Amino acid sequence: MIRLFNVYYPTRTLVLLICEVLLVAAHFCWPRTFLMGPDAYIVLIYESGLLKIAGITVLTLLLTYYFDLYEPRRISEDWEIYFRLLLVLSVLSFVLAGLVYFFPGVGHWS
Repeated sequence: MIRLFNVYYPTRTLVLLICEVLLVAAHFCWPRTFLMGPDAYIVLIYESGLLKIAGITVLTLLLTYYFDLYEPRRISEDWEIYFRLLLVLSVLSFVLAGLVYFFPGVGHWS
């Protein structure tokens, strides 16, 4: 158990959270770096690309928490994990599509 802000958290949960943050953020940074080449830092830093990636990462973590993927004791069957992951991805896709539809500037990456 790790104590953070006077609350004890399981080490497994914090390691899972940190790894998930790194994975989600990396999966948005790497394609941008691959597509833009050496000028990727301009898009990521000066055109608020890192802020957009941070928002998507936080939204992903909130949905993962909402669908109880951080509590393995609540999941009774193996297939239920895959179903909940599919729910997280589908809700995330609809939310991001709605954001881009209603606020077109959010989806603009140059």
